[in-house]
Amino acid sequence: PDLAVTTATAPAIATRGTTASYSYTVQNIGTVDSPFVGNDGVYLSTDQVFSTNDQLVSENSNVGVNRLAPGASYTINREFQAPHFYPTGDYYLLFVSDRGNNQFETDDANNTFALPFHLNAADLEISSVVVPASAAPDSEVNVSWTLENLLDGTARGPFYVTAYLSEDNAVGSDQ
Repeated sequence: PDLAVTTATAPAIATRGTTASYSYTVQNIGTVDSPFVGNDGVYLSTDQVFSTNDQLVSENSNVGVNRLAPGASYTINREFQAPHFYPTGDYYLLFVSDRGNNQFETDDANNTFALPFHLNAADLEISSVVVPASAAPDSEVNVSWTLENLLDGTARGPFYVTAYLSEDNAVGSDQ
């Protein structure tokens, strides 16, 4: 057998911690049946070469196919969560068939399909706070602020902001 990832799709950009959909197709381009199918994975990588340094983001160990005849294929449609802990930047999503190298294949070089991928993040900051200079005891006051996203990632809400009355500019035993 010769399992090859022949096509893959995924978003080009995702924000850390969000869910993204992907799809890939594996075809047996060899001349004999593949007796074992379904040890695939999707990895986040700094390059287009699959290695032990790559981060597994989705494992597909049961693809619903027992044998794969020559010319036959299967397609996987799933989701993965973009890692929270990776720095923002440019990466590759690697779609890897037979990731455990369990098949005796004629060619392992075509088991990986790479797609460019950008991991971004949100960074929220409160700015432009507007408060009255003074207020009477037990009265209501209007407080407003602007919430800005300083990075390129989409910030998903809802967002909750709490205002405290303080005698200084430090967080502590405020009311």
